[in-house]
Amino acid sequence: MSKKLVVVAISRDEARVWKSSLDPHTEPDAIRAPMENVHHHVRIGQFHRGHDTDHMSSKYFEEIALAIHDADEILLIGHGKGKASYTLHLTQYLERKHPDVAQKVVDALAVDLENLSEGEILDLAREWQDQHALM
Repeated sequence: MSKKLVVVAISRDEARVWKSSLDPHTEPDAIRAPMENVHHHVRIGQFHRGHDTDHMSSKYFEEIALAIHDADEILLIGHGKGKASYTLHLTQYLERKHPDVAQKVVDALAVDLENLSEGEILDLAREWQDQHALM
C-alpha cells in the first residue's frame, strides 16, 4: 500500500498544499498568512520596498498543521535557507506544537519557489517521490 504524500510549498505569505494527488492538473489548497496591523520600517530592498508587516505566524502555521495532519508523509518545499526559510520555521513550530505531525515530515527542499509554476513544483515532488520509492 502506498503512503499518502502531502506536498507543502511554503513562503512567507502563502502555503500551497497538495493533499489528494501529484497530478499536474491538481489544484492546491491555498493558505494565506494573516497579517497584523503593525508596520515596521526595514532596510531598503527587504520585503516590499523597505516596509514589512508582522505576520501572525502561529495562526498561519496552525492552519497549515490542521491541513496536513492526515498525511502519512509530508514533503516541504520552500524558498531560502537559515532564518529566511519558512520550511524551517514551520518544522520548528510543528516540533513544538504538533510533534506527531512533525514526525511525518520526510524532507524539506530549498528551491527558487517564486520562479516555479505549480506544475514545476509537482514535478519536483514526483521526482523526489520516485527517488525515495527505490530506497
